[in-house]
Amino acid sequence: MKQAMAVVNCAMGALILTSSVATVTILTIMFSTKEENVRKEGLFGSVFFESRTTPQDSVMVSMGLNNWIPLAVIWVAAFAFLVLVWRISTKHMERRRALLDAHVGEGAH
Repeated sequence: MKQAMAVVNCAMGALILTSSVATVTILTIMFSTKEENVRKEGLFGSVFFESRTTPQDSVMVSMGLNNWIPLAVIWVAAFAFLVLVWRISTKHMERRRALLDAHVGEGAH
């Protein structure tokens, strides 16, 4: 049960990381665009920012997801990284506990 919960936590962490990267990319594109009537894409074409002038001389802005495949690849990479870190830390804690137990079992002098 602990392992299943840890995997779910890694999946949610990967989702948060992926959505954060996409949000920061959109904001970066948005604030680096100085011209009007432009469409820019970022994060390997997965997000876009578009601005255009309307006939009433106002600027219409839209942003969003353009392609979900790069986001899925980023999620898988983040998920794999988080699972790897979790497994390494779990093994490290188990090894540390075993060494401490062995040291205490010897009657630490």
